[in-house]
Amino acid sequence: MGKILNYTGKEDLVVNIPLVYGFHKENSISIPVAKNGTFNITLPTETQNFVSLIFQRQFYTLLITRNKNLTASINENNKNLELLSGTALLENKLLQKINIMENPAFMEEQAAHLYGGLNFTELNAKLIQPYLAKRDEKIDIITTSKISLKNKKLIISEVKYLAYNYLNDFARTQLNNKPAIDSMIINLFDNSIIKPEIFPAGLQYYSFADNYLRYWKPKLF
Repeated sequence: MGKILNYTGKEDLVVNIPLVYGFHKENSISIPVAKNGTFNITLPTETQNFVSLIFQRQFYTLLITRNKNLTASINENNKNLELLSGTALLENKLLQKINIMENPAFMEEQAAHLYGGLNFTELNAKLIQPYLAKRDEKIDIITTSKISLKNKKLIISEVKYLAYNYLNDFARTQLNNKPAIDSMIINLFDNSIIKPEIFPAGLQYYSFADNYLRYWKPKLF
């Protein structure tokens, strides 16, 4: 439940609950919003789900849990989501604090010019290790937080799998050096474990599993 501040009534409020992973419109649920901007909805979930709250083409990642609630406000003017109260407040505040879905700088358009021609050794020093260090900083924040141990394990696993997925996407879309692509993919997944760290696993695990299967092609060749 919550309220859209400065609501003009022109934008829809939607929550997308992925079936496995990936964004598909058919998994979106429209949230009714009153003229004064207030809304209230009970979302269908059997256990836990990472979902996307969508307003003005802005995506906000939330963790919803059966029999838990959350109150939030969205400012239509600046697109700011403020989490206010509820039994699911702590874990969702944490997701905001670590900016869990933060898009790495190396996924931006100019990255191909900065890193596209580097070999694997250079990529490892300039991009991979610094990014993994930032990932580990987020894991430290989660570990020392006051959320439940179960939620810590779930969110940490999402952070880990998301790092794999971003690095995999970078190698496959931003690099133009075939030996560097293969080396990066192989080194990235060689030490990974396909078994999920927690079950039911979060959304990022299933993307990771898909990427893991694709890694076997350069590995075998």
